[in-house]
Amino acid sequence: MTDLQVNRLAKQPPLVLQLKGSQLTMGQQLGELLHEAGGYQDVISYYPRMAEDLLILAAPRKIRNKLARSIIRPGLQYGLSKLNNARIPEYAARTHAAVESTDITPATAKSIPIMDLFQNSVGFLSKFKMVELAAPHLTPVPACSSAVVWDEASQDGDILHARNFDFPGVGFWDESPMIVFCTPDKGIPYGFISTRGADVPGVSAFNQEGINVTFHTRFHRDVDFNGTPVVDLGHDIIRRSRTLKEAISVVKEHRIASSWGITISSAKEKSAVLIETTSTGSRVVKPQGGNWLVNTNHYFDPELQQGQLETSATFLEHSFNRQKRMQQFIQQGIVKGGLNSADLESMLGNMTEAEALEEERVMGSVLGQYCTVSSMVIAPSKAEVRMSVGKAPTGWGPYITIPMDWSGNVGYSIVDTKGASNQSNTVFLTDSIKHKAYEHYRAACTHDFKGAPLDIIESEITSAVALAPQDPALNFLMGTIELEKGNPHKALPFFVEGANQEPGVFRKGMLHLWAARSAGASGQETLAHEYYRTLLALEHSLLSGTQAQAYKEYKSGGPSTKTLKNIVVSYMLIDAHVAA
Repeated sequence: MTDLQVNRLAKQPPLVLQLKGSQLTMGQQLGELLHEAGGYQDVISYYPRMAEDLLILAAPRKIRNKLARSIIRPGLQYGLSKLNNARIPEYAARTHAAVESTDITPATAKSIPIMDLFQNSVGFLSKFKMVELAAPHLTPVPACSSAVVWDEASQDGDILHARNFDFPGVGFWDESPMIVFCTPDKGIPYGFISTRGADVPGVSAFNQEGINVTFHTRFHRDVDFNGTPVVDLGHDIIRRSRTLKEAISVVKEHRIASSWGITISSAKEKSAVLIETTSTGSRVVKPQGGNWLVNTNHYFDPELQQGQLETSATFLEHSFNRQKRMQQFIQQGIVKGGLNSADLESMLGNMTEAEALEEERVMGSVLGQYCTVSSMVIAPSKAEVRMSVGKAPTGWGPYITIPMDWSGNVGYSIVDTKGASNQSNTVFLTDSIKHKAYEHYRAACTHDFKGAPLDIIESEITSAVALAPQDPALNFLMGTIELEKGNPHKALPFFVEGANQEPGVFRKGMLHLWAARSAGASGQETLAHEYYRTLLALEHSLLSGTQAQAYKEYKSGGPSTKTLKNIVVSYMLIDAHVAA
């Protein structure tokens, strides 16, 4: 390994747990083993405030604390109480038993349905025409990417199920990987990949019968705080399902709390399905290809698309582009004789966009996201999981092999990572200058998520741009910082440079929009009109809404400097909007 590769290893090596018995008993065992092994405190301390942090990021920086105290926090507490009351009793008992065996407080344990809480909050706000509150900052969560291949798409013909889990837990979820093997007294032995302290099979799970499940965020108007949360749904699907038909049946038994896209594959059947849910029901989506299926964060089912929250064009483009990039990998792999685990691991860490393959980028609609905190390739026919033991983006690796083995005694083991392999060859690991640029970008994202002052974030992005001056994403972010500071004349050159360097039509259009707004606010009306006209001439299906807004501004004038100071930026999606 190079020095850069060594530095990628997570702080803590993977923790492997073996649990056996009833759900209550396994909860007790889990708590005792975690208490003994340690290393779970960071995750546990963060979990209760995650949804609040995500929602307040969607407001202008100056009102975030006030918004949290007056509106967001009370509403979230109410929703969390409802979700906990709706939990399946045996799984709720498992959680309570785990808590009693550790130093985790009962109040903290109640935050376990946090993902449902966040998604439902967005759906709830939309019913009151307040979805713009969260519009650009759905980004730390919905960037998950899964791909399943089999038959001709798989080198040996067997099922391979690859997954990136993108979650706002950079610095602790990725730093403490955990894999849990459960042998229940009722049901099928199963396992799941998580982080120390998070007993959540409703993320990435597998069982002894060759069923594999990965959950993806969706956003929809039909949500219900009184439905089954995903942590319990994950337990139920993976514990009870031997076939795809049985998995579909288990999902349909539940009134599900939130909006999910569930990728389920079967090694024995050599097939996969996508189950999309809302609180009003579920739909089954068949594989897009004859021997492959991919899933990101938008609804495929036409009926469910009707209530989907299209919170920003960039959010949809981000999801569509990652879908297309995985399809490109799969189609190229089929031509070469099928993909193997190493191929899929490389895909999970890829840093090029589907419509701009020429050059890797710090961030954008790429598979290797800043907030990718868990990456894996499940190979059920080989009874193994290839799991990343690197820091976020975990898709960059390196990876180790964890055997699927339920034969051990109750207890835990620490996995040696010396044999970790298949480190990504991204330029952000092989080029020391670009690596430093990425690290500054990563630090800026972390500071922003933690609510740091703008000057701290600006320092990191300024350093990143100095090292990678042609990266369009970094130029976009530098431009937004100048707008927030009230300097549209200083913002303009960054948007212009970003647009000049941007090969993708959609993101080029967004850069022209902000260039036009910056020019207009700094008194350069002729130049503003030029950028508006350039945007209006572009052709991309997802630019129509942006172009309609641009046309209005072209005719009547764009936002003022004062208005632009209320810009709200997504450092992870590379998107922005002006708060009303």
